[in-house]
Amino acid sequence: MSLLQVSRLEVRRGERILVADLSFAVEGPGLHFLTGPNGAGKSTLLLMLAGLLPPGKGEILLGGAPLYGPGAMPKRARARQLVYLPQHPSSPAELPALDLVALGRLPHLHWTQPLGQADYALARKALADIGFARPPAQWMGTLSGGERQMVWLAQGLVQNGDLWLLDEPTQHLDAARRAYLFGLMERLCTEMGKTLLVATHELEALANLPGARYIDLLSPGAGFRPCSQAALAATLEAHKAASGLF
Repeated sequence: MSLLQVSRLEVRRGERILVADLSFAVEGPGLHFLTGPNGAGKSTLLLMLAGLLPPGKGEILLGGAPLYGPGAMPKRARARQLVYLPQHPSSPAELPALDLVALGRLPHLHWTQPLGQADYALARKALADIGFARPPAQWMGTLSGGERQMVWLAQGLVQNGDLWLLDEPTQHLDAARRAYLFGLMERLCTEMGKTLLVATHELEALANLPGARYIDLLSPGAGFRPCSQAALAATLEAHKAASGLF
């Protein structure tokens, strides 16, 4: 059984159809990328896959269970299986980083059960594992965009879902943190058995990730392909042409 199964999905923004009749399967564990020029529908598709935007047509199964319609997976069960990080997550400015990370434990607790010492210990470890250099009690509003992104990724570590949906997670990061994040994504797959589907524009970086695959929304019928230099170079040229850059 595929971890994620998409069948005949229609991705639209308002009245505009971005992708029609989209079908693919994501097997785990592994590192998968979602590519396409600006406006191709990557963020909209991830919202649908996260269970946050019902599609007009098609079906999405997570672990064999539907995300929408009759018999849809309950939200709490979905949160135990799926980590979603949008491009611009928001949080209260005066919320300590440690508290934000610890909130990732909530799907694993009874709804009447408060966060405990064990949950905060996992949050501290996640911040350390992610390379967060500030004090854990640092307020979110005092952090840079890149630092906030790292805190949200640490929350994903304690949420501990099998499937991670990441929408351009490197966009606020400097070169060192960007390289670290690509390494972290590999480790999540190889050492922790996670499956990642990551929307990105960084096609050049994907060729350095052995075993990674990608699907491009300009040619979704081709399915997932190995991240070879030749394939990625051709995809980049197609993006340039679609964007009118040459």
